Amino acid sequence: SKSIRSRVKQARIIQDERFKGSNIWCNALMTNRHLKEFCQVTPEGERILERAVDLLGFSARACHSAVRVARTIADLDNSGRIELQHLSEAIGLRNFDRIKI
Repeated sequence: SKSIRSRVKQARIIQDERFKGSNIWCNALMTNRHLKEFCQVTPEGERILERAVDLLGFSARACHSAVRVARTIADLDNSGRIELQHLSEAIGLRNFDRIKI
């Protein structure tokens, strides 16, 4: 729809600005250094990630992937910060992706 297209375009502009001057053009390509710089997680978010490791068997790589997705969800929400709901949604999507049908 037009509203979704508009949100995606705005998120792409945010990412273009974030990575200006680098060889990265989207959140999926962020390295660990970029995660530390652009994806600060609150203490509550850290606890949720720890629970994902304990209860869902997430690896460090899966946690980093969830944080990248959370950054994208936050961009779509036009939020400068990764909020708890962004991280929760990303973990849910990541966990759903692991279900075998």
